[in-house]
Amino acid sequence: MIVNNNIALTIADRRTRIRPKVLLIDEVDVFLSDQFYGATYTPAVYLRSPSIKALLDSIWQTRTLKTLNSVKALPAYRTCATQFSNWMFLFDEAIKDMIAALQSFKGSTYIVHSDKIVYVEGESMVDNVVRGYDTIWAYYFENEKGTISASSLETNVGIIINCGAFSYAEMPHDFAYIAGVTVADAPAKDIEAIKRDRNANGGESYWNRTKFKEPTHFTIQLEKLKNKKIPVHAFYLDDGARDNFERIAGETGGRCEQLNISSPGGAEFLTNVVTEEVLRKAAGNQGDAAVELYRTKYVRKAFTS
Repeated sequence: MIVNNNIALTIADRRTRIRPKVLLIDEVDVFLSDQFYGATYTPAVYLRSPSIKALLDSIWQTRTLKTLNSVKALPAYRTCATQFSNWMFLFDEAIKDMIAALQSFKGSTYIVHSDKIVYVEGESMVDNVVRGYDTIWAYYFENEKGTISASSLETNVGIIINCGAFSYAEMPHDFAYIAGVTVADAPAKDIEAIKRDRNANGGESYWNRTKFKEPTHFTIQLEKLKNKKIPVHAFYLDDGARDNFERIAGETGGRCEQLNISSPGGAEFLTNVVTEEVLRKAAGNQGDAAVELYRTKYVRKAFTS
């Protein structure tokens, strides 16, 4: 829409029926952490065109520019103003961010990997994260040094259009049913064992610099799950984990089963158990009937719950 300088969207067809959605959570502790559940996500899109690339080139080449008005004097800006006349208010706000980032981008902690600017998050390198114009100017900087190719620069720069902010805490409202699914072959560590392991692996001075600065015990996560009313369907592989898993499932309103992952039907068994519990919840007072219908139609005779 912006590329074509349009100011109105085509009316979408509203007659399509939207099916209720189900959210199954694997790592429940990650989902409920402050870094995820307490955070926000700001989706953004790159706006790209030859005239936009020329504007970015001009700003980079004239890095002494300090104000929006000084950028407006550039021929490349005037070209964009003609092509995107209905949207220059977005460009002007973006240019302010660009100018500020020219002073800060060298302080961002990125690395160059496979011809891309990547960031280290936890134990992984991510190449799909854009940290504003710090990332854009990092591409230009590394291109000048010869560590980023011209084709990568062309592909990975543009004007960033932020599309609002999304709170992860609001995400559950979009789902008709939410449940956790967990599988383990050993019981949870007790609190003393957690302390001992942390001290043996760097001590608290190390862990305080990571996203795991708060020790995690399953009882802490269990209380969070109960407060959020999220049932957990727990599958234990070994009898040693049974007590913990029965407690987790029992206190959250989930289901606990032993799972034989070596069995040819192990994956099918897990799928059927979770599907049954989704149906039981989604169908309300007809839940048991829905489960029986599902078993009759889809579950092989060898499956037992």
